[in-house]
Amino acid sequence: MSTPASPALRGFPSERAHATSRAARVSNDDWSRMMATEVLLSGPVTRTELADRLGLSNATITRLAAPLLERGIIVEEPAETAARIGRPSHPLNVSPEDHHFIGVRLTASDVQAVLTDFRAETIGHHRVRLPQGADGSQHSPAEIVTAITTAVAALTTPERPIRGVGLCLGGQIDEDGTVSWAPYLGWRDVPIGGLVEAALGIPVTVENDLAALTNAEHWFGRGRGLDQFAVVTLGVGIGLGLVINNRFITGRDAGLGLAGHLPLDPSGPRCPRGHRGCAKALLSTGGIETALEERRGEATDFATGFDLARGGEPTSREVFSASVEALGRFLSIIANVALPERIIVTGEGIDLAKFDEPALHAEISALRADLAAPVDLTLHRTKPYMWARGAAVTAIQGYLGARA
Repeated sequence: MSTPASPALRGFPSERAHATSRAARVSNDDWSRMMATEVLLSGPVTRTELADRLGLSNATITRLAAPLLERGIIVEEPAETAARIGRPSHPLNVSPEDHHFIGVRLTASDVQAVLTDFRAETIGHHRVRLPQGADGSQHSPAEIVTAITTAVAALTTPERPIRGVGLCLGGQIDEDGTVSWAPYLGWRDVPIGGLVEAALGIPVTVENDLAALTNAEHWFGRGRGLDQFAVVTLGVGIGLGLVINNRFITGRDAGLGLAGHLPLDPSGPRCPRGHRGCAKALLSTGGIETALEERRGEATDFATGFDLARGGEPTSREVFSASVEALGRFLSIIANVALPERIIVTGEGIDLAKFDEPALHAEISALRADLAAPVDLTLHRTKPYMWARGAAVTAIQGYLGARA
């Protein structure tokens, strides 16, 4: 198997044989962006190593490094550090503590914000609860901008100037930061990026929450160093993020939650949109709660149903076992079609995947070819502010000009 390309080379051919033709058609700004990204993700790294990875001469690397060093985006490691790690020259690195970013996740009930350094290590966090109207009305953009500015102010100090703010939410996002559709907020065509940037006076990037999370896994998480992987999120909705050939897959219909309507059982229950036996109907927390209520004859939330099932209560156990089987079918389709090296499963509904892991793996294997490699399945419990950290990575990518 060939060595995967660095995330710094997203959008560009990765084969060394094409280095000369690439160099002829890629601008200096693009090379500087790729170089800064490579140093961020792989530093400390020598100029010789950078030249080899990017397919450039040492002289070109030195020329490109000069303005990045002057601006403080990258730094030279001290001589004693270079000697200690056996490098023949001063390695290049970033200074994480000199660059700070804020990531914000927006939901219908709150604003979750994190402060991170240049490598997305969380330094602090803040939450602003949104008032819930008695009539069920949605929040206005002005209310959201106020809540975001409050959260950012709580995390900002003179000693830590903010280089950029990333905002993520569930829905469809245009390239200019306009929310074209956000069902949980009831928004259509809201230019939230421009509104927040005008209020803060700081560069703001806006991204779909699943895309932000997938990019965070790609750069700093469980997908780092992998050429192809998938992120599956379980919760109120069902999300699927894909990195193929070292590039996050997006398109016109990204953010519409289409993976959640993949059919899994032609005789299964219908989702709110009327699709029978789709992933949302069978795997989402709401779908499982509906099944629990129908089978048990009383309202039962996801967490309670999970505890009952784990405790051996027959009806709840049957509901969760059926959903685990459906999840195995869903994951096998991803594995068979996208050919990921790893599938990362996370989200607020991760307990579904953890309910019966042997049965989950057995269902996936049963739907794979005999010669197919076992699926590398990573189950990751949601951590506080995980989604907001993904938004911070979006801000970091925006700062470097390296958004997918």
